[in-house]
Amino acid sequence: MIYWNRSILEKYDQLEKCWWCESPNLKGEHKFNRTDLVSLYGKGPYKNENRIGLLKFNSNNNPVPIQSPNSGFFKFPKNLCKKCNNDRSSSFDLLP
Repeated sequence: MIYWNRSILEKYDQLEKCWWCESPNLKGEHKFNRTDLVSLYGKGPYKNENRIGLLKFNSNNNPVPIQSPNSGFFKFPKNLCKKCNNDRSSSFDLLP
């Protein structure tokens, strides 16, 4: 098992350039496939009777409902550019 040093992880949470090609045009990668979220919960917005049971916590540690599949809650911190995310890393998405 690999144990990550917290300072290394925090370094990748605060990048100003793509770690792979050094482009400044960073994009947030979804933690979960967006199409899966849409098929499960719909396109959003998730308000009132359409609200889903997923909550995130704000800076005051109060629960806040997630309102769409594009919520930052569903994305990793920005650390790859669009080209590296879509082209260079796509072969990793195909691994079993």
